Amino acid sequence: MDLFSIIVVGWDLSDSLDRHSMIHAFNKALRRRRPIVGLLVHSDRGVRFASADFRHLL
Repeated sequence: MDLFSIIVVGWDLSDSLDRHSMIHAFNKALRRRRPIVGLLVHSDRGVRFASADFRHLL
């Protein structure tokens, strides 16, 4: 969700809470919004956001 515009910019449906679904949703958001350098990513610091795959993506 873009906290400035309050618009959902990336989503994915899955029957599990694994990192792959979250990474897919994040990639959708990146493609849709094409953010500039300096993007601030805020998370709930859950295990999916702490995964090596997601940190590499950031």
